[in-house]
Amino acid sequence: MERIREAVQRAKSKRQSRGPVTGPRTPVDPNLRGMGQHPDIESAWYALPEFVPDMKHLNRSKVVAAEQKNAATVAFDKMRTKITTGLRSEGWTRIGITSPMPRCGKTLVSANLAFSFARQPDTRAILLDFDLRRPQLGQIIGIDRPQSVGSALAGNAAFSDHLVR
Repeated sequence: MERIREAVQRAKSKRQSRGPVTGPRTPVDPNLRGMGQHPDIESAWYALPEFVPDMKHLNRSKVVAAEQKNAATVAFDKMRTKITTGLRSEGWTRIGITSPMPRCGKTLVSANLAFSFARQPDTRAILLDFDLRRPQLGQIIGIDRPQSVGSALAGNAAFSDHLVR
């Protein structure tokens, strides 16, 4: 764990030594929801095809955080709150969940956390399954035609073809 902290500190120092990012910026419409989202991001978000998950399928798959009425959701909401606090204190906007071995629960934890984040009105959650050997996310949340993100990474498919809102 100490090696990770040292690596993060080195990255922060390197980033700070480069100075502030400059260049033209597009004005942000303050009336947009989500704490001043960029208009292009807003329109791109709503251009994605909407996915409405089947709650029975999610419950069978043990994705409990999709509905707030489930008592098991509290654990994921607490985790979400701790992660949000940590992200804000460090100025980060992304997290990654990994495991040392297959079948440790990273997909299930990730799916539950994503649904917990998605229930927050000022937050957008994007969940990507980068398990190139055995992607399970589509199956767990009930996407009919899950595709491997590997084809998008290889340039054989558009990345937007793998996204749903």
